[in-house]
Amino acid sequence: MTRRRCRSLTRPAKRAVLAADPLGRDFTAPAPGMKLVGDLTFIAADLAWPYLATWLDLATLKSSGAPGPTATAPLWSSTRWS
Repeated sequence: MTRRRCRSLTRPAKRAVLAADPLGRDFTAPAPGMKLVGDLTFIAADLAWPYLATWLDLATLKSSGAPGPTATAPLWSSTRWS
C-alpha cells in the first residue's frame, strides 16, 4: 500500500512579492507595549464563521484576545458585514 502525497490548496503567484518584515525577526522588546504581534483566526462552525483576534506583547509574553462578530453568510456571499 502506498500513501497518497498531500496536496496543498495554496498556490503562490508566479510574481508574488514577499511581505515586509518590520520586526527584522527580532522578537524581543525593551518594555511592555513597544512591540505587539497579532493573528486573526477563523473558526469553522456549522452555520457561521466566527473569528478570534489575538495579540501578544513581546516584552511580557502575555497574550490577549477578543472574539469578533460572527458572519452568518458564507464567505463567497456578496453581503458586506461591518
